[in-house]
Amino acid sequence: MTELEKLQKENTNLKERLVIADDIERHKGLYITRKSDETKIKYCSRCWDTDHKLIQVDTNYSPGKFKCPNCKTTGVYDKELSRRNGEALFNTLVGKH
Repeated sequence: MTELEKLQKENTNLKERLVIADDIERHKGLYITRKSDETKIKYCSRCWDTDHKLIQVDTNYSPGKFKCPNCKTTGVYDKELSRRNGEALFNTLVGKH
């Protein structure tokens, strides 16, 4: 690959990153979504911010919570669901039904 080809590839990559960056919607809880995505797939904000990679987080980690399979960042995407799950777990542990 020539120097010119390397620079052209780098330029293309930077332009693609800018397009994605304009499409990013930030949420409380360390995750991001894409504005153009109607399904609102959740991605790790840490991986995007540090490596410019869109890594889909695992939302089956725990009810209302997520975990990034790449950097292991965890967070909450649904506080109410997470709270209810915590209460249910507590009640199970202390024997309340």
